[in-house]
Amino acid sequence: MKNFRTILLASAAIGAALATQSATAQSLTLTHGLTSVRLDSGFLGALNTLNVAPSALPGSQLFSRRGDVFANFPISDGEIQRSNAAGEIIHTGGLRLVRNNTDVRLRSFVINTTGTAPVLTGIAVVNGAVAGRITLFNVALPTTVTFPLATQRRRLRLSGVGLTLNAGAATTLNQVFGVTGFTAGLPIGTAEVSAFTL
Repeated sequence: MKNFRTILLASAAIGAALATQSATAQSLTLTHGLTSVRLDSGFLGALNTLNVAPSALPGSQLFSRRGDVFANFPISDGEIQRSNAAGEIIHTGGLRLVRNNTDVRLRSFVINTTGTAPVLTGIAVVNGAVAGRITLFNVALPTTVTFPLATQRRRLRLSGVGLTLNAGAATTLNQVFGVTGFTAGLPIGTAEVSAFTL
């Protein structure tokens, strides 16, 4: 009887360990949420110097609060691996950049962390013509992030996500607007991701 009880306890312990391991290995399915970016003053200054006027596309927000400028983009979908944060976070809305007669719309942002270097991509529309999906920003996850990713009440929060201008995007924007002020590595801002999961 004692041996049987010992076997049951051991089996329960193994089952609990396997369940925990399975849970931490699972991915998180994102259903909705918001990515809020506090825009860097250097980026805003560069836009002002280049006479490029930013605005939010429908569904997004661009606003000032206590001296800082924020851009909010709704999260519509996504999948993130708990063990290493690999996956994609899909957004609606976007940004509009206008200079003289040039109108650039950057929309449908996707944070992609599946590669060796996390990036944010978007669909670029120049004067009404779709230029394609391009890599806009390089993404740096905060050094404070811990794995496996944890949620609270089915909510995933990542603060201190750094965004800098991708070299290819800098070249493209300079060509489109006829300027030279967009530089690779230009700080764009710091993002906070707040997403709800299944």
